[in-house]
Amino acid sequence: MGKRNDRILDWVIKKVQREYSKDICLLVVYGSYLYGAEDSFSDVDFYFIPKNDRANELCRTFIIEGIGYDLFPMRWERVERLATLNESLTPLLGNAKIVYSNTDEDRKRFEKLQGILHKNLNDPSFMHQKAVDKLFQANDAWSRLVAQSDLCNCRLFAGDIILQLADAVAYENLTYFKKGLKMQFADLKTMNKLPGGFIEGYEAVIKANTIVQIQDKCGKLIALCKDFLNSDIKTAVYSSKTGKLVQDPLYIDFKQLTELYGEIISTFNKVYSCCESDNHILAFISAVCLQRTLNDEVHGIRFDILSDYDMVDLSRLSASAKSAESKLVKYITSGAAIKRYTSVDEFLIEN
Repeated sequence: MGKRNDRILDWVIKKVQREYSKDICLLVVYGSYLYGAEDSFSDVDFYFIPKNDRANELCRTFIIEGIGYDLFPMRWERVERLATLNESLTPLLGNAKIVYSNTDEDRKRFEKLQGILHKNLNDPSFMHQKAVDKLFQANDAWSRLVAQSDLCNCRLFAGDIILQLADAVAYENLTYFKKGLKMQFADLKTMNKLPGGFIEGYEAVIKANTIVQIQDKCGKLIALCKDFLNSDIKTAVYSSKTGKLVQDPLYIDFKQLTELYGEIISTFNKVYSCCESDNHILAFISAVCLQRTLNDEVHGIRFDILSDYDMVDLSRLSASAKSAESKLVKYITSGAAIKRYTSVDEFLIEN
């Protein structure tokens, strides 16, 4: 395994020197080959920074002894994004070794970007904002997840969520996963600052077997990270793109949502009642009011009630409204409890 990879790397270096010496700025190696975590399935992770279009002729993928290799280009602009953590492949810059350089200027340019990355990693304010950015991305995946009814897609979005949140936690610890995904879970366990229950929540998402379980575990994990990262952030954050103060799309006032649910549960009930009595006109109007309120007041989750309106078969609308109510309740209870009373007497005793 080691000998095979040594020979492949030697071949690439010689090929660059022999055929592409004027076309390649740098040839860079990263990954398990460098940090000694190779196994029998390991390849050599490498890329080159092109100087001109002819360099792209060096691109190739190949399989040797059942192991796949991918030699690919990374333009300077993309490497610069790695230095500012605007891409998640940070080890390709931070844990990389130059094995061929065309000029000293090319080498120094790369080393300067490594220095910028190091400086950013030691800036708590910068890293906190990057962590919040990752949290926003996880929340976006969550808004897609809760609308899914397919187990495969649910797990796909759940995977996105835990990867984004893991990056967020790492950034808050002023680091990243230097050994990539292979060691991510082990590296998480060694971090000094973790949201309470994060490790267990991470595993719970992976162990979940149903759509409901996946959505529930992901919602709880996001809530943990929101508290972890946003204890000093209320309703606004600075946008990394514009540099301006903007409304925080992730800030969710679950207490307010419980109050909203108390207000619109009557609208849900009106829809159900109209569907049962076959009042297709009021059923439509009530559904419109309900849809508008959900669109305007509940963010991070999508509802679609009106698509199932059919004046000939109102049972479809009723079922859609019940599904929306269930989704709303699950969303709210991921962050707050909904107080319900079983009788007037119970209410009067407590109030």
